[in-house]
Amino acid sequence: MRNSTPSADAKSVPARLFVHIDRPDGVRPVGEMRFDASVVGGFSAKFRYVAEWLANERRRFPLDPINLPLTATPRWIETDSKFVNLGVLFDAGPDIWGRQVMRHKTGIANPAESALLLMGRGNGVGALLFSTRPDLKRSDLPGFDTLPLIEQDLLRVHQAAHNVFATTPMPEELQGLLAGSWSIGGARAKAVMRDRDNGIWICKFSEPGSTVDRQRVEYANMRMAAAIGIEVPEVRLVETELGSVLQVRRFDRNPQLQRLHYASAISLVSAVPDDKRLSSSRDQRVFSYANLAHIASAVSTDPVHDRTSIFARMALNVAVKNTDDHLKNTGFIETESAGLKRLRLSPVFDVVTQASSHHYLRIGSQGRLGSMENVLSEFDYFKLTDRGAYAVVDRVVDVVAHRHQFYEEAGLSGRDIDALDALIEPIVPAAVDDAEVEPAPAPK
Repeated sequence: MRNSTPSADAKSVPARLFVHIDRPDGVRPVGEMRFDASVVGGFSAKFRYVAEWLANERRRFPLDPINLPLTATPRWIETDSKFVNLGVLFDAGPDIWGRQVMRHKTGIANPAESALLLMGRGNGVGALLFSTRPDLKRSDLPGFDTLPLIEQDLLRVHQAAHNVFATTPMPEELQGLLAGSWSIGGARAKAVMRDRDNGIWICKFSEPGSTVDRQRVEYANMRMAAAIGIEVPEVRLVETELGSVLQVRRFDRNPQLQRLHYASAISLVSAVPDDKRLSSSRDQRVFSYANLAHIASAVSTDPVHDRTSIFARMALNVAVKNTDDHLKNTGFIETESAGLKRLRLSPVFDVVTQASSHHYLRIGSQGRLGSMENVLSEFDYFKLTDRGAYAVVDRVVDVVAHRHQFYEEAGLSGRDIDALDALIEPIVPAAVDDAEVEPAPAPK
């Protein structure tokens, strides 16, 4: 029977959670988490793989090959930060928007992290599932068919998101429409929805009071990424009475709706900054694109491709001034190599032009400064040749120089285009010719 287990309660604070993973042949136990609520004003958690997972040579793989390697016997790994050691588990939990939705629904400002994981109910990023008992079945979880339907419910879900954003009461007819969206990351208003072809989409909504149509900006930037040769998920742009909606197909769900394991870059890096300015030598080393390339070398099935793609994404982020390039906005997705479960760089996402002056991640020898000179200053960290690095940057610059082609495709207003040009023109001047940009294969 569907939903046979009671829903999680944000007020409850479970001290013990069982961790499972969704596989084609069913939900399988992976590990166990413990939380210590006695740490006043702090955070304490630990995880260990269960013996059943470690003993199954055919099925087992490390959830995080760097910080949670497989061991011969179960062994506790502890943390005092959800970003250190156990971050891959917390990838499945909500971020700013999800917490805002929960707060609007429950009235609880700061639910316990264990309660948040439990409330995800299988809709969080990746394939990990959480329960308070060691046995969990798919029938215990809401089915994908319980998600709101794009063709039928898009306007109502958009309205529900506006109500949450504006902290206004939710009308009865809109109750529950965002229930499957609590575990989605990011800060922008969004919802998980399905279409009649069984596609699962993240729908990003316009927000009241926004001065720039961010959905159209992101659509244009994603189309530029595809033209450069960077892997992107399928994106669609539609309009409701409340504004534009960007629909991004979930890349952590395959065509058979199988959940795929996911590890964010912040989890694999497993570190917190020394300070918000990232000014220490340690922060500049750890929170950098060069370190992302190092991570790809350690975990990817195709490190050469992924290092080059990270370099191309860095160049694109600089070119379109996507300065919100923190480590949560890069991740690695499950793939298979020689019969073994491994990771590869996920498709790019959340590429939005920003007004801030410096990037979050270190670019090159000039720190976080966004310039093509800085992009090219340390290409050897990506194991690129001089010729290879310049070829990538030349392609990025050529596509972004023809950005008006993509802005017009996205339906951006003249005012928005002028605002974007004011930010981007100092980095990549707009082309004066009318040549159409042709798609290119992924850079090698």
